[in-house]
Amino acid sequence: MSNYAGRRQRWTATPPTASTRWRCVCEACVSRTDGAAEIGGEAWAVDLSDTAALEGLRLECDVLVNNAGIQRVAPIHEFVPEDFRLIQRLMLEAPFLLIRAALPHMYAGGWGRIINVSSAHGLHGIPEDEVVEKIMLTRSAVKRMGEPDEVAALAAFLVSDDAGMVTGTSLTMDGAWTAQ
Repeated sequence: MSNYAGRRQRWTATPPTASTRWRCVCEACVSRTDGAAEIGGEAWAVDLSDTAALEGLRLECDVLVNNAGIQRVAPIHEFVPEDFRLIQRLMLEAPFLLIRAALPHMYAGGWGRIINVSSAHGLHGIPEDEVVEKIMLTRSAVKRMGEPDEVAALAAFLVSDDAGMVTGTSLTMDGAWTAQ
């Protein structure tokens, strides 16, 4: 999570207000016409794997949450090269380009938050239907997957005034799966 509090004098820990510009790119909001509007934002349907189309993009948003991701599971010698390239575009290039597009507006407004959400695991050789049951929950102290509302609550905290000093760090929300 980055809030740029120390990089520029005008960055503050001021929490979002009714005038804060939100842009929601999640499937839930895009598939429901009222989803983004419920949080005072705007749904934006875009193919994040088409990174060439994102290169000239300019975003006017105060909060950017990069949360897109996919998983492909296969032994490395069977891993399809195009799947690898897709993962790189979607989970590395697209967030970079979205951050690049959002920063000028955040700098100009003197406030902004960027949250990058990622997965804690990379698994090979296990059928996808067994990943959750046999790997993730077996070794986890909390025997369930995290809920979208729990992730949203953490994101809401990170953009709030209470998290003004939380910057440039990684927070793990995985039921203690990585704490072994």
